Formats: sequence, structure tokens, C-alpha cells
Amino acid sequence: AEQHRQRRPERATSCTSEKGNHRQPRLSSLGDNGVESVYPIITLPQVAVVGAGSVVRRPWVVGEGLAVRRTVTLTLAGDHRVSDGHRGALFLAALDRLLQQPEAL
Repeated sequence: AEQHRQRRPERATSCTSEKGNHRQPRLSSLGDNGVESVYPIITLPQVAVVGAGSVVRRPWVVGEGLAVRRTVTLTLAGDHRVSDGHRGALFLAALDRLLQQPEAL
């Protein structure tokens, strides 16, 4: 138990490394290998990883009808010591909006 207590503070502060900017999300993409969904794992000192799968043509509701659209599955793994799930959801929603209008990039 003593050894466990001694390691805890080190773990709790290790995600705030001053070496480099580790608070920006990283990208893990396996889409070029035909993988449709990626569920990344965070490795310290990273605090967030976006997983990107392959682009797939799917039926999509457009107005009152259906159309074939190119879609991609994006996932987010985040370190809850740094941020909560709500902020992660806001990030994914903003990313979705940007990808819906690539000319705005």
C-alpha cells in the first residue's frame, strides 16, 4: 500500500509535462488499412487522441430523401484528469462541422 501511495502523485502530475505541448490532440488513423473504426489508447504524456477510420460510402438522409455520402467514423479518447467528456464532445462536434464544410478550412 505504501508503494502505491508513493506512485500516485507522480501519475497525477505526469500528464502536465513541460516538455512540448502535449495538450493538443493527436491523430491515430488506420483508415488506409481498411479499418472502419479506431478506438485509440492514450499513452502519457498525451491527453487526447482522435481515431479516424476509413472513408466509407453510406446512405445518408439529405432533406426529405436519401443520398449516398462519403462518411468517416471519428472517435476521441481523452484523459479525464485534464478535461471532461463534455469538452471532448464539443471538440468532436466542432470537428464534424468543419469536415461538413471543407471549403471553410
